[in-house]
Amino acid sequence: MIFFKKEFKKNSPVNYIILPNGVEIDKFKYTQKQDNFVLTYLGQFNKWKNIDLIFSSFSLLDEKFTLKIAGGKGDRKSIEIIEELIKKYNIDKKRVNYLGFIKQNEIVKKSP
Repeated sequence: MIFFKKEFKKNSPVNYIILPNGVEIDKFKYTQKQDNFVLTYLGQFNKWKNIDLIFSSFSLLDEKFTLKIAGGKGDRKSIEIIEELIKKYNIDKKRVNYLGFIKQNEIVKKSP
């Protein structure tokens, strides 16, 4: 919130809304910073979440970027969805780390 107030001052030409479904920064204060560039998605694989767009965009990024993705149901179908998207967008499998389903109270513990 402070970032947006600082960057987009009162008379900013950019309209913005802060949604309540963000990250609770205090919960992540002990996570380790890594030298590589890690993109993360945590959520369901419902069609309206459009994870296809995540993979499409990710395929355009340099090899130094990796993707950690958690969600779906953690079942074989979820793994197949990830594998299909990797193949569809010709992404090196080593760049994608599927963590399966993670319970909400375990997310902070499983973060880098």
